[in-house]
Amino acid sequence: MTTTRRARATRATAVALFACAVVAPGACDARATTRGTRASVELRREERGGAMARDGDAVTTLPGYGAPPSTQYSGFLDASASTPGTALHYWFAAKRDGDWTRAPTLLWMNGGPGSSSILGFLQEQGPLLVNASGGLMENPFAWTKYANLVALESPAGVGWSYCQEMTVGGDCSNDDVSAARDAAAAVVDFFHRKFPELRSNKFYVTGESYAGVYVPTLARELLDFNDAQTSDDAKIPLAGIATGDPCTDNDSQRNSMSMLWYGH
Repeated sequence: MTTTRRARATRATAVALFACAVVAPGACDARATTRGTRASVELRREERGGAMARDGDAVTTLPGYGAPPSTQYSGFLDASASTPGTALHYWFAAKRDGDWTRAPTLLWMNGGPGSSSILGFLQEQGPLLVNASGGLMENPFAWTKYANLVALESPAGVGWSYCQEMTVGGDCSNDDVSAARDAAAAVVDFFHRKFPELRSNKFYVTGESYAGVYVPTLARELLDFNDAQTSDDAKIPLAGIATGDPCTDNDSQRNSMSMLWYGH
């Protein structure tokens, strides 16, 4: 392993450990199965408590750092409207300066399938980055300079997100359709119950890698949801989508693989 690869591996390990410390308190395959353990589900259920009120999700301190640089929440969004017993974990960081309740909101999704969106949140666009020693440093390129940012761990079985089957020692089974529907239900819960004051601001769905599938399929579900609403106030304020190095489908992308391998 080269020094660069070793450093990257160390940072990835640090991100995973730090994410557990913070959250605990509060390939183009069209089908994927995500797994979790019963022990982790019991921990999640205990930490959810009896309610999912936003106040109970407040992040007041970060390990080794102290108070976060802007308002943060970490908790669960109810996706039972799509799949009973399913809850998806989110981590929200408000826009750093100004009134965040008037700022646009960006949803971030990592790919995989099965990669936690906390990875991107703590290594790419979040307000803070985990360094090689496991500490925190401010991100000079944080998206929270311009907007609110929420990382969604999707589908169920990824990170702290869970499904009903996990409570009895089983696994979550997801495909692109069910993943999109569950994520859409979670987004509706985000805007209707957790953060209703953000419904009047623009909302963007973003992601990378297999989010090239997650992002447009989620957007399609949200558009269908909006079409079914009789009141504009109930609609999700979806304004656009964005993807980086997106995975779409093998047939469309296979032709570019030889150039990728040659150049790398």
